[in-house]
Amino acid sequence: MVALLRVAACVLLLPFALSTPTPTPAESESDLVLTPSGYQNRANVHHVPSGAHIMHVADKIHVLHPNGTLFKVVTPKIKAPTPVVARSAASAAATMASGWITYASWVSSAPDTQPIKNFTTSFTSPQEPASNIGQTLFLFNGLCPADGTSIIQPVLQYGYSSRGGGSYWSSGAWYAFSNTEFFASPLEPTPDNWALNATIGLTNFTAGTGYTYAINMQGAPGAKLTVTSPQNLVWATIALESYGVTSIKNYPAGSTSFNQVSLLLSNGTVPAPTQSWAVFNNNTDGITTTVVANKFNGGVVKINY
Repeated sequence: MVALLRVAACVLLLPFALSTPTPTPAESESDLVLTPSGYQNRANVHHVPSGAHIMHVADKIHVLHPNGTLFKVVTPKIKAPTPVVARSAASAAATMASGWITYASWVSSAPDTQPIKNFTTSFTSPQEPASNIGQTLFLFNGLCPADGTSIIQPVLQYGYSSRGGGSYWSSGAWYAFSNTEFFASPLEPTPDNWALNATIGLTNFTAGTGYTYAINMQGAPGAKLTVTSPQNLVWATIALESYGVTSIKNYPAGSTSFNQVSLLLSNGTVPAPTQSWAVFNNNTDGITTTVVANKFNGGVVKINY
């Protein structure tokens, strides 16, 4: 019951956060770039090497090369954190909704001593949309803290983001911290109908102080990061996010099936079968999520376009 209440709280609170921050007097629209956390100031979006290790050290964020040498140090901006789950109504430029369009989610009620150890799913990159007007689509599974202000995610992208891309699918790994700093691996072009396995694995943790996660996209070996987070990431989600969509033809045809969805806690158990995935659907635009197999070991979640 506690887990269901926490899921309900997230579903009620998070989808209505706007994705695009209001530019300050020192900013202009040209300062904003697209990420899987919406439009953000380019100064806060950090392009890091494939396999980089991002770790929090006191009030700084250190980014290390895969060999352990220092790549850069980031001082997080101080502002009130907002959820990374971003959904906004249609605008004149995009006659359909943008941001997080539809998703499935589950929140763990286990204590900090029993964090989520593995969150994996297998899926196939869709056919390209029938109509390309410069839209951007993101498909991913991700882990967030309970308040939804940060996320780690292996991401399949169609279109452009701050990390590049084009009118094709590409894969990358992202980390957003407190919705203020954003880190992205290089993008790897990904063919249509390409088998992918998106994995988030906990490699080490000290309860309440630090949790180290490895993000990997098997089938796109360059899409990987390691993140040592000060937060226990308890909220699991599978989502479709989009920007610049004006027609259903800007999406792929049919559906994308996330298969073999598996969640494992650090004590070796899977969530109780009495728990279930919650879904958020965009019924106005007809984009929905269906939980085909409502379980945490071999589950199936389908996003319908």
